[in-house]
Amino acid sequence: MRLLLVIPDQTMRTKFQTLSPTSVDNSSPLLIVPWIEQQHVLTHPSIRIFIGHGGLHSVGEAVYAHIPMIIIPGLGDAPARAAAIMEAKIGYAIERDALTAERLATYIKMILADYDSIVSRLRRIHHIDELEGGMQRAATLIDN
Repeated sequence: MRLLLVIPDQTMRTKFQTLSPTSVDNSSPLLIVPWIEQQHVLTHPSIRIFIGHGGLHSVGEAVYAHIPMIIIPGLGDAPARAAAIMEAKIGYAIERDALTAERLATYIKMILADYDSIVSRLRRIHHIDELEGGMQRAATLIDN
């Protein structure tokens, strides 16, 4: 698995490292697991950005948790949902063939620079969603 690790050091360099589950020791802040309950992760107070494929449920969970998104759209309706996320200004999308570490780092920085505004838009969408029918409705609003 290839991961981009942005590790602030004295020179603020971005470092890359290829990791497999066996190459991470117990003292590492990185955890690689085969599955984890996504909603628990998204609602953790340390989480600032969700990177995913743009599935309906994942997007709905990110909206519910007020977490900005970077979508690398998969098949089906994910590309349209990614476009809607960009239009709603609650995240960015990167096509798989255009994905580079630099582009991903740029979008992460852009989200963090405008974080409060993006979260405010997500809170508004979530509030409207709660008034009109829950997480499924929020995902539908973003999807259409």
